[in-house]
Amino acid sequence: TGLGVISFVVLSVVVWVSVQYETYSVPSYGSSMDPVLSAGDRVFFDENDTAPNRADIVVFEVESNEGTVKAVRRVVGLPGEQIKGESNNVSVRVPEGEWVRISDGYLPVGTATDDFGPITIRPNSYFVLGDDRVNENDSREFGAVEKSSIKGVVRYRYYPIGQFTKF
Repeated sequence: TGLGVISFVVLSVVVWVSVQYETYSVPSYGSSMDPVLSAGDRVFFDENDTAPNRADIVVFEVESNEGTVKAVRRVVGLPGEQIKGESNNVSVRVPEGEWVRISDGYLPVGTATDDFGPITIRPNSYFVLGDDRVNENDSREFGAVEKSSIKGVVRYRYYPIGQFTKF
């Protein structure tokens, strides 16, 4: 019957998503990823993708006052690069290369970024920043994130339902 087919399809999608992705709920404190992700948002992240690209949003583990916790931030610097923030812009330099401003079209116009660096990113590490660049606890505070601490790349926001987003 039609209802049986629909039930089968829905169940198949649920099983596929639960095998392919893990879920993460953005904590109710802080505003690290505003306005892209807000407190209480829920996302699916791909636990099989632990080698992110620049601008990917990642879930990772970091030490905090409460022990090891999961956090979510955006990758802006890749292993082996140098990175700096200057005059509200973030720039990177690959070894032996020129400084290049990062395109951050995902941020609202006028987003402020405090000056920092330059910082050399260790091999197998990623420099992460929150999209709320001023009021943030990110790699400027706790250092680059080791690849082994990355739990996956965020692929979808599924809650709130009216704000479903593919990243």
